Amino acid sequence: MMRTRITLLVLASILYLAYCSQTFDVYRMLQYDRGNSQLGCRRTTLNGPVSHLTSVPAGKIKSNNTSIAYGGESLSFSRSTVIIKLADLLTHNDKSKINSIQTLVSRDDVTGIIIVVPDRESLAKENNEALLKSFSALERSLFLSETPIEKPVYFVFNNAQVEKLCDQIISEKGGDFLPDSHHIIIDASEASPINNILLTNFEATLRGKVQPAPAIAIVAHYDTLSIVPDLTRGLDTNGSGAVALLELARLFQLLYSSASSRGSYDLMFVLTSGGRLNYEGARHWIQKLPHATLDKLSFVLCLESLGSSELTMHVAEKYAEDDVISLLREFTQSAQHHNTKLEFSLKRVDVTSKEIAWEHEVMSRKNIRSATLSRFKKPVSPQISRSSALDVHVDVNILKNNIKMIAEAIANIIYKKESSYTLFKEGLTPSERFIESWLTSFGHFSRSIHEKNQLLITSLKNVLDRLTNQVNVQEFEPRSTTNSIKLYGNTKVKATVYKVKPIWFDLLLWLPIVGYLVLLHVAIVGVSQFKKNLSSLFSK
Repeated sequence: MMRTRITLLVLASILYLAYCSQTFDVYRMLQYDRGNSQLGCRRTTLNGPVSHLTSVPAGKIKSNNTSIAYGGESLSFSRSTVIIKLADLLTHNDKSKINSIQTLVSRDDVTGIIIVVPDRESLAKENNEALLKSFSALERSLFLSETPIEKPVYFVFNNAQVEKLCDQIISEKGGDFLPDSHHIIIDASEASPINNILLTNFEATLRGKVQPAPAIAIVAHYDTLSIVPDLTRGLDTNGSGAVALLELARLFQLLYSSASSRGSYDLMFVLTSGGRLNYEGARHWIQKLPHATLDKLSFVLCLESLGSSELTMHVAEKYAEDDVISLLREFTQSAQHHNTKLEFSLKRVDVTSKEIAWEHEVMSRKNIRSATLSRFKKPVSPQISRSSALDVHVDVNILKNNIKMIAEAIANIIYKKESSYTLFKEGLTPSERFIESWLTSFGHFSRSIHEKNQLLITSLKNVLDRLTNQVNVQEFEPRSTTNSIKLYGNTKVKATVYKVKPIWFDLLLWLPIVGYLVLLHVAIVGVSQFKKNLSSLFSK
């Protein structure tokens, strides 16, 4: 009987603990080294109470305050982890709020931060342009900061479980006599450097009618990186560029599959890795390219972030060659035909700069004629900050129109047509289904540089095998340079939050227990013996 009672008591305790705790995935802010500088979030573990902040306080905030002014009242975090929704964090758009994460983590009474971001479906469906713009500015400010964050900073997707947790923590500020509180534990080891990053390039070729033939290369990097590595989807930066490349390969494969419609150029489709590592994949590809291929390479077009009807063609010099001038003219006319606003931007390559602004500059440094087509009007610096963790949506119709514009401009060159836009109609029109399918695939998993997604790599290899005559796969490790970036692990961990009673609850519970034990002792030994026992406790 006693054993049964003990068993039931243990089971009841386990069920109670399970009811009073919840576990979910959290995503740590990027930790990295640039050269000898230690940057990003340098801590992993959390163990302590949780507080909720409904918005970043207005006004001047001193980092060493024990409390902060908010709406006329004083808030103290009492050495706790602050959980806050992203929309509240970005309530204000002034400079002090852009640095709100640094402001919070610099406070003595804050042990860590958990930022609740909208789920991907909400980001894709709702009009969150202002939120995304503010968050991008926040991400960039974190990348620009030369001060490491010495407290854990995590992000979590909002869902019913997290929403309920936030509501419970907010309700703790009510007038209950003994309100519950919450305690968070993230018991993960401190992050260590990822020493063996393996990058993968794909080079696929459609051969022209007569060999040897001049070649046009279309290049796009397919991986990405953001301030929250494991949330990185980069559907526009640079999922849109990679998807456009695949769809262009599909369209020209239909033309090149017949000898009668095969073009006079070789077409090369190159997916590069390490885009946010100073275009390391493009550098490796061009370095390993055979001299015979280099000699016949007429032009390299790089695609990056094509999810806008306003694009810019970035070039490194004013080209005098007739074939390049003709190609750029075709892009201008094709853009006009498809109602796409196209501008040209000339930025000469600064060979002394450690950071490469655009992917085509890798080729320009080798005197290869090249350009980058992008929605960005100017390079974002640092380059690593160009991608956002919340980049989860691309307008399929805009991307489809841009792909058709690019395809027709290239086709007019390789088929030597005078601005004729009759090739890509009916069966040769860009496939919305194909584009949506690959955008969905890219959105399903992180394409962060620090991890090799074998499923994605296999899928890219298979589709290029199907669409082209030949596919070369290059696997390599990034170079180690004075300006190279070293990434750290522990980017996704488990957080457990427990509902706990305050210490006053234990004290109030302790008093009747002690009183009961004293009365029981008196009843057993008698009052006289109790007095003797009590006096002996205080006697010398």
